[in-house]
Amino acid sequence: MSCDPRLPTASEFVACKLRQGSKHQFRAGAIYAMAGATDDHIQTVTNLVAIVRPPASWRTLSHLC
Repeated sequence: MSCDPRLPTASEFVACKLRQGSKHQFRAGAIYAMAGATDDHIQTVTNLVAIVRPPASWRTLSHLC
Protein backbone atom coordinates (compact mmCIF):
# COMPACT_ATOMS: atom_id res chain seq x y z
CA MET A 1 0.00 0.00 0.00
CA SER A 2 1.37 3.43 -0.92
CA CYS A 3 0.54 6.76 0.62
CA ASP A 4 0.50 9.92 -1.47
CA PRO A 5 1.46 12.80 0.86
CA ARG A 6 0.30 15.38 -1.71
CA LEU A 7 -2.90 17.19 -0.74
CA PRO A 8 -5.72 17.05 -3.30
CA THR A 9 -6.76 20.09 -5.27
CA ALA A 10 -10.30 21.44 -5.08
CA SER A 11 -11.03 20.12 -8.58
CA GLU A 12 -9.76 16.64 -7.62
CA PHE A 13 -12.02 16.73 -4.56
CA VAL A 14 -15.07 17.70 -6.64
CA ALA A 15 -14.33 14.97 -9.19
CA CYS A 16 -14.11 12.41 -6.38
CA LYS A 17 -17.33 13.69 -4.76
CA LEU A 18 -19.25 13.21 -8.01
CA ARG A 19 -18.41 9.48 -7.80
CA GLN A 20 -19.28 9.07 -4.10
CA GLY A 21 -22.46 9.23 -2.07
CA SER A 22 -20.86 9.98 1.30
CA LYS A 23 -20.46 13.51 2.66
CA HIS A 24 -17.06 15.14 3.03
CA GLN A 25 -15.74 18.64 3.51
CA PHE A 26 -12.71 20.12 1.75
CA ARG A 27 -10.85 22.57 3.98
CA ALA A 28 -7.33 23.92 3.44
CA GLY A 29 -6.48 21.01 1.18
CA ALA A 30 -7.58 18.35 3.66
CA ILE A 31 -10.68 16.17 3.34
CA TYR A 32 -12.85 15.57 6.41
CA ALA A 33 -15.67 13.04 6.70
CA MET A 34 -19.00 14.56 7.75
CA ALA A 35 -22.03 13.07 9.44
CA GLY A 36 -24.94 12.89 7.07
CA ALA A 37 -28.67 13.35 7.36
CA THR A 38 -31.48 12.38 5.03
CA ASP A 39 -33.83 14.96 3.57
CA ASP A 40 -36.60 13.57 5.80
CA HIS A 41 -34.43 14.03 8.89
CA ILE A 42 -33.60 17.63 7.96
CA GLN A 43 -37.30 18.40 7.42
CA THR A 44 -38.23 16.83 10.76
CA VAL A 45 -35.62 18.87 12.64
CA THR A 46 -36.69 22.06 10.87
CA ASN A 47 -40.32 21.43 11.84
CA LEU A 48 -39.39 20.76 15.48
CA VAL A 49 -37.32 23.93 15.72
CA ALA A 50 -40.22 25.94 14.26
CA ILE A 51 -42.55 24.51 16.92
CA VAL A 52 -40.22 24.70 19.94
CA ARG A 53 -38.51 28.04 19.35
CA PRO A 54 -40.83 31.06 19.56
CA PRO A 55 -40.63 33.70 16.84
CA ALA A 56 -38.28 36.63 17.46
CA SER A 57 -41.29 38.94 17.81
CA TRP A 58 -42.37 36.97 20.92
CA ARG A 59 -38.99 37.27 22.62
CA THR A 60 -38.17 40.22 24.80
CA LEU A 61 -34.85 41.94 25.16
CA SER A 62 -35.74 43.70 28.41
CA HIS A 63 -33.01 41.79 30.25
CA LEU A 64 -30.46 43.82 28.24
CA CYS A 65 -31.73 47.22 29.47
